[in-house]
Amino acid sequence: MPPISPTSLRIPRYVDVAVPLPVRSLFTYQVASDTPGSSEPGARAVVPVGRRLVTGVIVRPASPGTLDPGRIRNVAELPDEAPILPGELLQLAIWAARYYVTPP
Repeated sequence: MPPISPTSLRIPRYVDVAVPLPVRSLFTYQVASDTPGSSEPGARAVVPVGRRLVTGVIVRPASPGTLDPGRIRNVAELPDEAPILPGELLQLAIWAARYYVTPP
């Protein structure tokens, strides 16, 4: 039996992203293991929506147990090396979106 190496344990990461569209839900995307940049909450992500690419903010890791991997699209780019929004500000924005019933 060959030894287990970190490269043989490629577990796909899924993230929930808030995009600048008039929808009240978050979009879930897969982050490929070789995508450079930060996939932490508060970092930006360039993601496909329809036929175009938009820049959104990663809100949280998504739970892979409830996802249909065949329908999940990949993140196109992670432009930040570290999150640009502090966690407290991100949580305040999500709370305000729920309170005022607006898109995140």
